[in-house]
Amino acid sequence: MDKILDLLRVEHQFEHHLRKNKKHFSIPKIYTGGANLDTSKRWYVYYKYRNPQTDKLERQQNIYLLNQSEKDVKTRLKELKLLQKNLLMLLHQGHSPYPNAKDTYTVKSALTWALEIKQKSLTATTAGDYEQKLSQFLRWCAAKGLDFQNIEDLQRRHVLEYLNELVNYPRA
Repeated sequence: MDKILDLLRVEHQFEHHLRKNKKHFSIPKIYTGGANLDTSKRWYVYYKYRNPQTDKLERQQNIYLLNQSEKDVKTRLKELKLLQKNLLMLLHQGHSPYPNAKDTYTVKSALTWALEIKQKSLTATTAGDYEQKLSQFLRWCAAKGLDFQNIEDLQRRHVLEYLNELVNYPRA
């Protein structure tokens, strides 16, 4: 029975360790003037972002629709969904609404961005090979919990560990 309790305690400590990796932002949401899609009110996208000083998620300034005079609900929703999608993409790439915080990139977004730049000077065959290698590395990063870490947290030992696994992995 003591061994079971020890294992449960270790598992409990592991859970707390996993929860320390707090999310940096909430998924952006759309406010449409209430439940009945009131076009007389201002529509906007809102979200929360973790304040670097307080380490708490704080609601950020609303991002208003540029053309509030548009009365067509479908057009407003389309524009807001595009705004929401682009904001989410920027947040996933590590951009921060805080002026003193430098823009950071996750391992996944930084390497994907670097490949997009490099692909402009590659042949189609080489670009496909690079995409495959990057995809394989990102799957490994995801399994290790590194894909959404800051790119600056990716260390040489991580890359060496990945390369050693490649060498030791039996090929078909």
